[in-house]
Amino acid sequence: IIDPLHVGKINIVANNSNMEYIENEMILISNDLPQGISVSLSLTGAAGNILTGDLSGTYTSSTYRISRDISIASDDIVTLQSGTTFLFDGEYNFSIYGTLIALGTEQDSIIFDNYGTEKWRGLTLYEESDQSEFRYLRISGAQKDLGGGIRLASSSPNFKHVTISGNSSSSYGGGIYMSASNPNLEHVSISENYTLNPGNGYVPPGGGIVLDQSNPTLNQVIITQNTAMMGAGIYFINCNNSTLNNVTISGNSSLYFGGGVALDNSYPIFNHVTISENTAGFSSGGIYLNQSDPQIINSIIWGNTASFGDTQIGISENGGTPLITYSDISGGWIGDGNINSDPLFVDSENGNY
Repeated sequence: IIDPLHVGKINIVANNSNMEYIENEMILISNDLPQGISVSLSLTGAAGNILTGDLSGTYTSSTYRISRDISIASDDIVTLQSGTTFLFDGEYNFSIYGTLIALGTEQDSIIFDNYGTEKWRGLTLYEESDQSEFRYLRISGAQKDLGGGIRLASSSPNFKHVTISGNSSSSYGGGIYMSASNPNLEHVSISENYTLNPGNGYVPPGGGIVLDQSNPTLNQVIITQNTAMMGAGIYFINCNNSTLNNVTISGNSSLYFGGGVALDNSYPIFNHVTISENTAGFSSGGIYLNQSDPQIINSIIWGNTASFGDTQIGISENGGTPLITYSDISGGWIGDGNINSDPLFVDSENGNY
């Protein structure tokens, strides 16, 4: 019974042993309505575990087909056990307002990917999802405007042993886009993501990662084979305290500037970072600096190339003064302890630096 001028929720249950097309109706009874008025109902049965709408509780190891947008409501917690696979069969979002605990294992990871040929729209974490945790997880095949694989909006979850690959964005961050977020990334691989060329003169940056007023901590992270028009590996904008420790940025390619890294009004700290074999179309195969003063310590910048400009050094400055010390810089760089010497990579062709 739903009283006049009130809202009610009606649960409609279908017999899940029927796989065919089913029709029925819901009859409305009211003195104010014509007798026998009804609402038609229909559905088509489908095999497998199918999820839509708000998620809640724990999802055990299985393959789930996502056939509409899914979400986690504010103050709700969803746990995915190891071996869980979410396959999206269309351009659907996974919006997280609450908390997602996705705990895979080295032997049995958690996977987010496409069900068919249509690309899903990745994960988006909003303000109240700081307690989210991602462990032994792969995010692939997603595409949307901001952060093809993952968008963090004022959210700071923890990522550990996560692979983000083969995602794309039509503007910022093919792999990840962070705004006002400070997550921790440890043992994370970000590869083969890209930003699309819109063909209208707009320059979408950050094939791998875009940090927008965000200050994450990256430790033991590999960023490789990402593509963008600028800052193919990482693009920083208005970032003050980002920290990169033991990070490899290699094999990324930009159409214009900053094959490996591009910084705009940003001041990150690079410690034990290798930036190698990245390419750019115009200049700054390694790093492009625009009004930025990064600190680079105990790092290697070597073997980056560009079609024009700094084809050997790999660093281009457009305002700003980087502080580089105790590092190996192709072409040399003034600073305490810096050298210009072959770093003797073990096997750079196979990504072993």
